[in-house]
Amino acid sequence: MGWRGKHVASRQEGKKLRRFGRAIPLALAFVLAMGAVALADNLEDTLVAGGSGTTISLEEGENFSTSISYQVAKTGSNNTEFPATVSFSLEAVGSSSVPSWTSLSASSLSFSNWGAAQTLTVSGTAPTGSAGTYEFRLEPSSSAPNLNVTTGRVQFIITVSEPSTPSDTEDPQNASITINDGDTWTNSTSVSLDFSATDNVGITRYRLAESSAGLGTATDVAVDPAEASFSRTNQSFTLSGDDGAAKEVWLQVFDASGNSATASDSIGLDRVVPTVTCNAASFLLNQPNAEVTATITDALSGPLNTTESAVADTTSAGTGQTVSITGYDNAGNSASDDCSYSVGYNFDGLYAPVDRPNTLNVSKAGQAIPLEA
Repeated sequence: MGWRGKHVASRQEGKKLRRFGRAIPLALAFVLAMGAVALADNLEDTLVAGGSGTTISLEEGENFSTSISYQVAKTGSNNTEFPATVSFSLEAVGSSSVPSWTSLSASSLSFSNWGAAQTLTVSGTAPTGSAGTYEFRLEPSSSAPNLNVTTGRVQFIITVSEPSTPSDTEDPQNASITINDGDTWTNSTSVSLDFSATDNVGITRYRLAESSAGLGTATDVAVDPAEASFSRTNQSFTLSGDDGAAKEVWLQVFDASGNSATASDSIGLDRVVPTVTCNAASFLLNQPNAEVTATITDALSGPLNTTESAVADTTSAGTGQTVSITGYDNAGNSASDDCSYSVGYNFDGLYAPVDRPNTLNVSKAGQAIPLEA
């Protein structure tokens, strides 16, 4: 290598040495700074919490209570000055919030020496409508020198849900149904129903049918909101089929869990009018309290009265006079007939000189005897 080449190499090595010379002080400064940080940490004692995080799940209306034990641990080379007071607050984490229904048992704790435990309680009751997730932390702060309190942070995640529906295995109670206010008979297929029931949670639907088997395919009628004391009045219902002595209507009520109860009532249906049979009647002229009677019969519900009557007019004599008589059955059907009667004269004997009956009248032969009635 010539002189010129050695000179160039010498200059390059000089630059390297200068750069290396500057790097040594920088590295030394970094090491000293890190050592200072470590030394500063070693000067502090630490606040120790009994847990690092708490996750709580509860339903609306439920409460929670969590206790956290704190103590001061001697971890530094310098002593904490006692008594040392640490204040606490609840702080939201991120975009979450601290629920307004939570509280602390104390706003601060006082420590008299290392290792002396103190307890702080976080509690609350989730009200209706508070469903959601809340994330917050218990944040300590203190002006005590040489005490690192950030180690005492405790994070909370509280999840609140709506109340779950309790398991219900109890059937509805006191189911009842009444047709036409308890009447025994009706002459119309259109009837009125009153029905009711009770349930520990609430009746949510019901069915009506003309037989127990018919309830299985009957249409549900919703009850919304559910009713613990359920009742309906004057509900229209149409009976089907022929007349009969026991036309049934069945009720079935359900709660939200599908538990059910049934009840039934019956009523006679009679749409046939009764039969009115007039009885023979004859009266005297001007006879007081004269009444024509008729016999009432009915094949299904029976007559309301077996005999009905009507006042006869006896102010004039004659035959073929009539009066209308109406008969009823127990279903409310009625029928009428014109019943005939006759009115005759009242003959009670002749006047003198003819004596009254039970007397023998004697006269001379050929003698004229006047007769006067």
